[in-house]
Amino acid sequence: MTIAANIGDTAIASFDLACPDSLVGIIVKKNKADAYWLRIFLGTQKTTLENYAPQNAQKNINLQTLKPLEILTPPLPEQKKIAAILSTWDRAIEGTETLLANSRQQKKALMQQLLTGKKRLPGFTGEWFHLPFKKVAELIYGKALPEKPSAHTTVYPVYGTGGIISYRDEYLFEGPSIIIGRKGTIDTPRYVNTPFWCIDTTFYCKSIHNNDVKFLYYSTCFVKLRRYVEASGVPSLSRDTIYSIPLMLPPLLSEQKAIAAVLTTADEEITTLESDLSRLRQEKKALMQQLLTGKRRVTVD
Repeated sequence: MTIAANIGDTAIASFDLACPDSLVGIIVKKNKADAYWLRIFLGTQKTTLENYAPQNAQKNINLQTLKPLEILTPPLPEQKKIAAILSTWDRAIEGTETLLANSRQQKKALMQQLLTGKKRLPGFTGEWFHLPFKKVAELIYGKALPEKPSAHTTVYPVYGTGGIISYRDEYLFEGPSIIIGRKGTIDTPRYVNTPFWCIDTTFYCKSIHNNDVKFLYYSTCFVKLRRYVEASGVPSLSRDTIYSIPLMLPPLLSEQKAIAAVLTTADEEITTLESDLSRLRQEKKALMQQLLTGKRRVTVD
């Protein structure tokens, strides 16, 4: 268990080890506790342990803090049953985390291939070409919000550089479009297909010359806007700088749409896995709150 900085992080060691002074080794009494169960219980005590730490430059606790900690302890067979139940959830969570990491990596590889013309979708040929951003899209400054919303029931999202920051009953732009941060968080463009407002630290981007907006969104994500930051301090980009960024384009609009469709499918898979992972974590947390407090008991064979 960590006892300095990130207090209360725990892991089970499967090998012999020595601990530096920022860690303590906890050896369970085999006739009293199950190691996996104890690790899970201690993981629920992070906030309690952090509250014991003096308010120094770096928080830390010691054995004198740990030893008096009272542990709500069911009989050993019940501990083992609880540990077995929760380990099943852990395996499901770990499996979903692996699938999510693989899907993200696969999407990254697809973008590298499809957005550079290195890999062509069936039925498409012809040379790709470079155009500056200014030739394919128009950037319009976001606008500060009115001070008071009215009482209408229909609301629209308001985007800042970090995503949705509030909702208002009026909108400034209509989708499909791309939102690009120009101050602060500038390297996470967002594709929006509904009416919205974006504030004045962002650009609203709309396609021109019959380019596909979703394809331009993925292309903008791929170029990594942070590489073009102009000054130290708060990252920022001017409209002229973004306009000068070169984008690679296929010769046909239909190929743009086909590439966007493939990457959209990859995004949907990632979103589904993210949702599954969040649900599993919440369900495990709820189960822990019952099993580790005695509110719900398990039947031991």
